[in-house]
Parts: sequence; structure tokens; C-alpha cells
Amino acid sequence: MGIHPLIQKGLLDINIREGTQRHQDIIDAITLRSPVCVQSPTNSLDITLLPILHVVAQSELNEHAKKVVILCTHSNQAIEVEQWLWATGYHAKIRCSRVTQREEKEQHRSALQSKPSIIIADPGCLLDLESEQAWSFDDLDILLVLDGSQLDRYKLFNKVKKIVKSIPRETALCIQTMEYNASFEQLLAIMPPRTRCIGFEETATNVSPAYALNRRIIQEYYDVPDRMKISTIMNHLENSKSQHVMVHTYSKRTTQRLFKIIRKKRWGVISLDQDLEDSTIQDRLKNYYSNDYRVILVGGLANDSLALRGIDEVIYYDIPDDLYDYVSSMQRIDYGYPKKIVSLLYEADKESFLNVCSSLGLEPKKAEIPERVVHTTKNKTNIKEEKVSVKLKKKQANLNVSKPKKKGKKPVEKKETYKAVEIPRVDLNKLDAKRSKSEDSDSSSNPVKRLFKRLF
Repeated sequence: MGIHPLIQKGLLDINIREGTQRHQDIIDAITLRSPVCVQSPTNSLDITLLPILHVVAQSELNEHAKKVVILCTHSNQAIEVEQWLWATGYHAKIRCSRVTQREEKEQHRSALQSKPSIIIADPGCLLDLESEQAWSFDDLDILLVLDGSQLDRYKLFNKVKKIVKSIPRETALCIQTMEYNASFEQLLAIMPPRTRCIGFEETATNVSPAYALNRRIIQEYYDVPDRMKISTIMNHLENSKSQHVMVHTYSKRTTQRLFKIIRKKRWGVISLDQDLEDSTIQDRLKNYYSNDYRVILVGGLANDSLALRGIDEVIYYDIPDDLYDYVSSMQRIDYGYPKKIVSLLYEADKESFLNVCSSLGLEPKKAEIPERVVHTTKNKTNIKEEKVSVKLKKKQANLNVSKPKKKGKKPVEKKETYKAVEIPRVDLNKLDAKRSKSEDSDSSSNPVKRLFKRLF
């Protein structure tokens, strides 16, 4: 093996003669920045630490020193790792520092400021330093997690999971475990889809991120008749209760077509495709989460390039060329209650899709094509007719049933506020008779005489 000469001297000091093929496989994976999981006894530190020392020594020769973090489950393990690294990397002058619960925070800060090549840390301490902006994962080259099968025992799984999701995509990720158990399977489920597993030959079950995700997420597919994909996906969305749904398509054209159809439902939808600029993609994602939209359409983009969270369901309108994108979509789905990943398959695509899924350890099940949901909507004319029919029914019921008459109120008597006064009319004939009381009937009948009498 081509182990660095100075590291070989350190191996002789600890009674290790030469490297093995497993060491070389891990070195190749770290050099190519490929994620790797290794099964080895906890006391065999050289299996995972030797490849890291070799890569760091090689990088210092090239004047591009690697930045390495080794996560330990407890302080005693961190001390053992530090002692092994010091003894083996002594001749290569590789500096390492320890950040655990046994040291004070000021010692942690001074240790990080010295910029060592390797940091042996407790996950909780490292996260505290990051929250205080005294540490950053941005320029990390290699992350090694020791004893992955014991994370639940020490209550460190959530902290390690947060660190694994915080590192850049270019960081080489290595997980060491003593056995395959539930704790390690949870960690394996968040590993990249192309993770290489070494040393699990004795394990009866398949070991891969896809297999670890298989029992956590419901996988279904529809055997869609020809030219019925759009109606099938719309019926599925009508029946689905998922709040955040991601739909994958093969091309931008299909994405735009679905966008016009789904937008009419007023669920809230955005579309992303490979022709958009990064700033536009970020703005649309921000709009998606701020307005609590339901559907996000992704056309021709890899899942790893999108900062998505809180996805409840993934629908593959078109089957991807690389089935590892399918596994990556499964990792986008949040756990907590049953979540789905659904594929729409024509007859020509079904056989090849199922064969590749079985090789990856996936077990999608056939589902019945959803039926169309019919919403009963009443027109104005129908509403008027219903109102008229209701009134007629009420009248007929009133005619058939004799109801007792209600006692009416007594009429209010009108009271006169004034007395009517009639002005008497004067009878001129009677007045003339009273004035002319003469015994002589001739004088009373003569108008001239009557005039002189009135005057005098």
C-alpha cells in the first residue's frame, strides 16, 4: 500500500506493520469525497483513523492542509483517539486538539484558534461553539463519526444528525459502527444515496441508505393508462391530505403545463426548472414557504441543489434517469407520521423501474388509480327553484293543518281633540219680517215705504 512514509514510521511505533485492503478502500473513498460507512470493532481505531492520517499528511505535502473533525460519544473515547493520533502522526507533525466536556470553554476557543489539522470533539460542545460563532462547518473537508451504533445510548443522535446536515456537500463523510442496529440504521437513512458500505459482509440484510429508508416511507406507484397522467395526478392531489407536495417532472415544458392546470385550483403552486437563475429559485422558494403554498413543481433539477424542508409527499410525474434521485427525494420527506412517495408509470416504464428499485432495496407497492372527486355546486337558478318549492310546500302544509286563530289586539278608539263648530246661516226673509212689524200690509209690501222706515 502507498501509505505516507512518515505515517508508516508512526505505525511501526504502535506495532502495526502495514495497511490492509480495507484501509485502501477507505482512503479511496475519502480521496474521492464519497460517503462511506465502515463496520469495525470499537477498539480497532486504526481502521478509520489510519486513512485520515494518510490523507492529512498528503495534503500538507501539497500545501492544502485538510480540516478534519472526529466526533466521539464520550470523553474517554476522545482521549484514546487523541493519544493514537499523536503516537501515529508524531513524525508527520500532525497537530490535533480535543474539545470535550472535560475542558473549559476558554480552552476550547484557544484550541480552535490554533487551527489544528484534526479536532476531536463532543457533538454538543461543537454545536455550542457554532452557535456562539466561534466555529463553522463551512470549510470542513472530512467528518468522521465514531461508534454510530451507540448514539442513542448516549443521547447524541439528534446532535450528530444536525451536524451531518450542516456540513457542505463536498465534505467527505465517514461513519464507523460496531454493529448494525436501529441507531445506526437511523444514521444510515440520512446518508447520501451513493454511500459505500464496507465490512458488512456478515450482515444478513442489505446495507444501504435506500434499505434504511424503505420501512420509514410509504412507496406507491400507479399503473397509468395511456394519456391519462394529468387526470391521474389531479385526482391524486384532490384525494391527498398532504400540505406540502413536491412534483418531479422531466422537462420544463411539462412543468409549465402542470403549473397552468394546478393554479386554477388555488392551492398555491410554484415552478422551478434548470433555466432559472439561482436568485430566482431562492425567491420562489421563499415565497413558497412564506405564503404556505401547497405544490412545488421541479423540472429537470436535482434534489440536492434545492434547500427544501417540511415536504410531506413526493410525486414523480416522470421517472428520473438516475434512481438515486428517487432515494434523495425520500430523504427530503420529514418523518413523524406516514409520508408518501408516489410514481406515475406507463406500461413501458414499469418493468425497468421495478427492477432497479429491487436492486436498490426499495419495495414500492401498486396502488389503485384514484377516482375523480366530484364537488356539488349549486347554480343560481337551482337555488331559486329550491326556494320556490320550499315556499309551496309550506303553503300546502298550512292549508292542510288548521291552526288556531291568534287573538288580535283591540282597535284603538279615536278621540276628538276639538269640538266641531257650525256657523249658523242668516235667513233674510225672517230678518225682514222681524224688522217690519207693521199692521198695514200695503206698507209692508211697498218697497219704497220700507226703505224710508229703515232710514228714519
